[in-house]
Amino acid sequence: MPPFELETYDLGSSVLIRSRISGATVISNAVGLDILTGLRCGETEASLAARLSKDGELNAVDALSLVRATLDDWDSAGLFLAEAFEDPATDVKRPNPAEMLSRTFALDGRTCTVRSPFRILLDQVSAVLAPYEVASSDVSGCTIEAVGGWDDFVVISDGDVHRSGLDHDQLRHLVLREVIASLAGRSATAALLHASCVAQAGVCMVIAGPSGSGKTTLALELAMAGWDHVGDDLIPLLRDGCGVCAVPAAASVKLDRSAEPALRAPQSVSDLGAALGLDYCVPSTAVAAGSKLRVGAILFPTYSPDAVAAAERIAPEHALIGLLGSGSDLVRISDSIEPLASLCNSVPAFRITYGGSSTALRLCADVFEVAGREHG
Repeated sequence: MPPFELETYDLGSSVLIRSRISGATVISNAVGLDILTGLRCGETEASLAARLSKDGELNAVDALSLVRATLDDWDSAGLFLAEAFEDPATDVKRPNPAEMLSRTFALDGRTCTVRSPFRILLDQVSAVLAPYEVASSDVSGCTIEAVGGWDDFVVISDGDVHRSGLDHDQLRHLVLREVIASLAGRSATAALLHASCVAQAGVCMVIAGPSGSGKTTLALELAMAGWDHVGDDLIPLLRDGCGVCAVPAAASVKLDRSAEPALRAPQSVSDLGAALGLDYCVPSTAVAAGSKLRVGAILFPTYSPDAVAAAERIAPEHALIGLLGSGSDLVRISDSIEPLASLCNSVPAFRITYGGSSTALRLCADVFEVAGREHG
């Protein structure tokens, strides 16, 4: 068996198993946990099967098939890898220092400087994080470098190659991710949720989903209806798994995705956004940057013009699958997934389907009220 380091946590009625080496994650059950416990004790496939057939309802042949199929599935998922899936390039050609431009961002004494020869990238980061941009660099803060060429961009974090082989959208997302994690405080941040976030009375609702699912549009609707803006696209989850750090910033919406004219915020379109096919919207009401808020509900929205309005409570397992599947990730692969598991175990999660603004607002209010009664 190759070397591996696995952590396990209860998740709803299932068991979460994750490698802190490769980052691979699977959701199993009590039998899977039993198999993993046996592996840690040095049991062979045959001895595991014999014990399972003795303790359960399986015969020896079926038990051995189950053990082998489980281990094959785990191996395919990457649980037993001795290194991370992604092996970033180490031989990176650095541009001439004179070609490097820089922008620095700060929050509560924490600073992060982005250096790159690509002005359009820096302009995009500044468009999103304008409230945090400061005039000069603080050498004590972190430094993010974005170099390389088209479809082979590289991100370097504090001198170490963090990721390579990126296209421009991936580069922009990863640079923003690193900056926001730094502003929120890396030591206090467990994960970056690929989500939008709004709040009422200091309790927030995380609106999660993949790019293009409508989470930002829905969050802007809620902000226009009186909710407070907490953040967009990258939400820092605190290490206790119960709250987030607010980093309110401009929300970017694809211009061809605006479902209704009412979504046009008065402080929205910038020249840069229009050139990139984006609308940078700055909600007028936002919580204080750096404040910590308890998460009251997790929402996975689906917009369709002809949809029948519906809200469905989902299990913690499905909430975690939804978060990971939509791009939420730990700050570092070696970090524990416990805060994400704790979030999904303790916070009610819902899937909603809607076809218009009024329906969406009503559903959000309803599920938030239900979550508040459950979660206290």
